[in-house]
Amino acid sequence: MGMFDTVSVVNLDGNFKHNGASFQTKSLDCDGSDFYIFNGQLWQQYSGVAGMRHPQAILSDFTGELNIYTNYTIQHKTYWVEYVIELVGGKVTSVVLDEERLTADKSDKSEIRPSPKSKSTCITLDFRGVDGAVYDAFHADLDTRLDALRGVIGDAKAEIIYQVRAPSTGLRSFGSHAHWLHSVVQDLSDFQKVAEGKVSLRDSKGDSLTIILDEAGTYY
Repeated sequence: MGMFDTVSVVNLDGNFKHNGASFQTKSLDCDGSDFYIFNGQLWQQYSGVAGMRHPQAILSDFTGELNIYTNYTIQHKTYWVEYVIELVGGKVTSVVLDEERLTADKSDKSEIRPSPKSKSTCITLDFRGVDGAVYDAFHADLDTRLDALRGVIGDAKAEIIYQVRAPSTGLRSFGSHAHWLHSVVQDLSDFQKVAEGKVSLRDSKGDSLTIILDEAGTYY
């Protein structure tokens, strides 16, 4: 990316809406100098080429277009913003918002993949953007399709995580979190015997499952 200078904007009127933010620029010395804009004027606080901080800021006499840019984050969203500021003799004459666009949005919690509930091989199926008929076909013959996936990776006990989807509203979620189902295959060899007629399993997340066996049947 090369060298750049920093421009901190203390106060600027007009089309500028990011007072208090710091920006990068290649329109000035490109030597690591620090500038700031205060009361409509450009000041230099630190000289990169001299490697010194001025005891008092020096008014710049720059004339031309000052292109400044930065990333900023509000809550879960990150934006790229770029301004073109016209200066004559170090004084601001115009401010133009050249670009402002969303670059990242982490407010969608469904982006967060669920953690496995077992120590087996894990497959996560993401149905967002998939045609509803495809999802319905997957669910209509669920056991066969899950077995087929386990056959593909060669692990009969693989854990398969998939999303719940409501017919009318698409993928179902609770609040901002997508609802995931965990399909786990186990047999008694996966359980640790802790007492006569009782077996228990504790998974990698610390959750526990106890099965109690008696003559009347099996209770979960």
